[in-house]
Amino acid sequence: MKKIMLIDEYKIVNYAGGIEKVLCNFANEFVKRGYDISLVCLDTEKGMPLYDLNDKVEFINLAFTGKRYASLKYFLKKAEKEVLRIFGGSRMKFGSFNIVDPKLKYFHEQFISRLKRIISQIRPDVIICATSDSTYFAQTACSYQIPTITMCHTDVRRMVNGALGYQKKAWLNAKAVQVLMPSYVDILKHTGANNVVCIPNVVEEIQSNDIADLKKNKDTYTVITVGRVEKSVKRTHLLVEAFAKISNKFPNWELIVLGELDKGGYKRYIDSVIKKSNINRQVHFGGVVHNVLERLRYSDIFVLPSESEGFGLALTEAMSVGLPVVGYKNCSAVNELIVNGKNGFLCEDGIDDLAEKLSVLMQNKNLRVEFGVNSHEMMKEYAPKKIWDKWENLINTI
Repeated sequence: MKKIMLIDEYKIVNYAGGIEKVLCNFANEFVKRGYDISLVCLDTEKGMPLYDLNDKVEFINLAFTGKRYASLKYFLKKAEKEVLRIFGGSRMKFGSFNIVDPKLKYFHEQFISRLKRIISQIRPDVIICATSDSTYFAQTACSYQIPTITMCHTDVRRMVNGALGYQKKAWLNAKAVQVLMPSYVDILKHTGANNVVCIPNVVEEIQSNDIADLKKNKDTYTVITVGRVEKSVKRTHLLVEAFAKISNKFPNWELIVLGELDKGGYKRYIDSVIKKSNINRQVHFGGVVHNVLERLRYSDIFVLPSESEGFGLALTEAMSVGLPVVGYKNCSAVNELIVNGKNGFLCEDGIDDLAEKLSVLMQNKNLRVEFGVNSHEMMKEYAPKKIWDKWENLINTI
């Protein structure tokens, strides 16, 4: 039985992240295929991943193996970081000198030392890493003796442009790097990476009789988005502002926003837009939900206002249930998944064009139905068996 270790250095306990969902689905599928699977993280919160995990998957939280991770030393490093931020700003920079983040350094040291013990106990045949950081941890912990595969779940351009030396070294030394879109392959190869393989995310197959019924007459129709409520990348405010601009013309339409809420200043800004536009009864924030597909199935239009995406898992889920979709033409992945005028619309950046394209769809049921049928058909390319077979082939050729 081949042993596969999955590593995610980010938060995974009770966290509704895209990477975390992919890893849990991966673990569950390969247990079914007869592999021995361990899923490793370092999370200061006790518990299990938010997404269902097969009982046969060994879930290991390094924070609770051996000595306590969140010890006095951890809190001292955390306090040291805050002091440095007071004097050096959020980037902890003093003049031309960048100060090493003491909390991050402690995290790296602890992750590697704890991972080294776990690897020696489990002796995996291959280690699949959620990021270039976790690839670096794995390679260091096993002294490059076990083959690693780096997953790239972000826009490759962002990863390459923002990469630190150790991160680039990690993916260059990986046996393979998996990317999510065909256009990402050449970008990564130009950095010197050798075995770059495009394997998209799995999109759940929805039967035709279970997709959204867009022909149905309703008292209230729904525009929906799914994703973290966040300003710089997810840009929820653009959708709220676009909806506000046309809401008077469509009093029987609502906007539903699902995803983790930022309860700080950004959410307060969005609330002020809603209040000023008098659309309190039309805009609803649902937070994190477990029945996303069900909520999508009862919606009419899906919008993803992101600036960039690695794949756009929520977008593909909306397409799988047969929704017309709208996004920005300069958004990576989205501009490959949405074919303008076939399954939805690609907009110019900003509010005006988004509002215009939404208006076109909101007043044309036949167009929504046509785009929705095309969306559903296009997602057959991402059927689970096709994608998992590609992964299994990659694993067995390393």
